[in-house]
Amino acid sequence: MPSIEPRALAFHVREGRDDEFCSAFLRHFGGDFLLLSRQEYLSLKLFGSGNKHPKFEEFAGDYLAVAIGNVSIFNSREEAGKFIGVHAGLTESEMMVPFIVVER
Repeated sequence: MPSIEPRALAFHVREGRDDEFCSAFLRHFGGDFLLLSRQEYLSLKLFGSGNKHPKFEEFAGDYLAVAIGNVSIFNSREEAGKFIGVHAGLTESEMMVPFIVVER
């Protein structure tokens, strides 16, 4: 099952099935997600730089699918009902974080 978040999903692919997985994923979701290999998303530093969390290797997948459209992928209808909002895609509205300064 994919992990992390419905707009940035980590996939662990069985050895030797990479081509089959990529083909199927891109056929169904290629217009809404950017599919990156581990090497690609690590080189882009999508998880930042510096020291990795001790459990990073457990949740970092062989591939990372990051939303570039309006689609989110949930593991079940129940999971979809629990999410109030999702925000880990690469759309402009998800990447632009307002900076507010308040003086006291």
